[in-house]
Amino acid sequence: MTARTLDITLSTEDPDAAARAALSVARLMAYLPASCEVDYTVTDHHLALTISTPAQHADHPTVEQAVSRSLKDPALGAWRRT
Repeated sequence: MTARTLDITLSTEDPDAAARAALSVARLMAYLPASCEVDYTVTDHHLALTISTPAQHADHPTVEQAVSRSLKDPALGAWRRT
């Protein structure tokens, strides 16, 4: 079965948030459906996320909503979608 993917890029101007990028990814993942898998890369003040869902559970609006909710979390407030 083929996974569906969603690519999301986040950025921050906050050097402290950038230094904790991996922790931010972990926090964001807590908002995603359990069936999601996340690969990410960190460069400077950017996070590039690839969120994969199994084809039978590929509901991008649900994933998009989860990402939007996560960015309202004060612990992730320094991050913005780009």
